[in-house]
Amino acid sequence: MPTINTLQDLLRLLQDNPDLREEVRRMLLSDELLAQPETNAALAESQAALAKETRERATEMNDRQGTRYGND
Repeated sequence: MPTINTLQDLLRLLQDNPDLREEVRRMLLSDELLAQPETNAALAESQAALAKETRERATEMNDRQGTRYGND
């Protein structure tokens, strides 16, 4: 392993060694931060499903209102 004398040496070492970079990342970041991409993906999926359901319900309500008042 090369000697690290400066911050630039450390940064270069991390840049050149993805496995080492990932190990350092796991040591420095909390489990919650490491899980953030999966959490964001799940949240986006839930939000998309909720938006779809909201649009469907709004369409149903508009259709019922149109039928009720003869606005077909």
